[in-house]
Amino acid sequence: MEGYLYKTGLNQPNTPENFYYAIDTKGVEEEYPYLIVETEKGKEIKYERMMPILIEALEESVERLEVETENRVRLEEEFVNYQVTVENHLIQMQYQIDLLKSELSGIYETKSVE
Repeated sequence: MEGYLYKTGLNQPNTPENFYYAIDTKGVEEEYPYLIVETEKGKEIKYERMMPILIEALEESVERLEVETENRVRLEEEFVNYQVTVENHLIQMQYQIDLLKSELSGIYETKSVE
C-alpha cells in the first residue's frame, strides 16, 4: 500500500484543510478487496474497516521490535564478554612476554659474565 498527500483543488489556498492523506486504492484492492467500495466518484477505501488490520500490523511491529531489542541486548552482552576475554588474554600474553624478556635478559647476563 502506498500513501500520498493530495490537495482538494489547484486553485485552493495552501492551508491544512485543503490537504489530505490517502492510500492508493489499487494497492489496497489487491491485498484487501473488501475494503474498497464503488461510488459515483469511483473506487473509495472504507478506512474504518482498516482498523483491525492496522491494529494487527502495529502489534506485529511491536513484537518484532521487542525481539530485535532482545537480540541487540544479547549481542551487546556477548560483545562485552568477548572484550573482557580478549583483554584477559592480552594481559596473560603481556605477562608471558615480560617473563621471556626477563629470562632472555638473564641468559645474556650469564653469557657476558663467562
